[in-house]
Amino acid sequence: MIIGCLIAAEDSGLSQLEICEITGLSPRTCSVQLEAMIQADITFKKSEKNNLTFYANFVVLGELFNHMCENYGYGLKKSAEKQNSELLNKPPFNQKKS
Repeated sequence: MIIGCLIAAEDSGLSQLEICEITGLSPRTCSVQLEAMIQADITFKKSEKNNLTFYANFVVLGELFNHMCENYGYGLKKSAEKQNSELLNKPPFNQKKS
């Protein structure tokens, strides 16, 4: 929920209060989740005019998305298909029957 809000906010970011209002989370829950996401490097915060503004780390999220696709999604399926194809083209599978 929180990361979705931060992604939607793009470069403008959101304050914790705005995140709480959008998600319906309590300030304490929101704070704990934001700190965990900061530790995971998928979000970051900046202090601006006595307020903290939170942002999605699009570089890390992009890398995570690519990793997940390559290793657990469509990319893994394609990799397995390629390996199977290579195996089937090696003897004895590709030998013609006489």
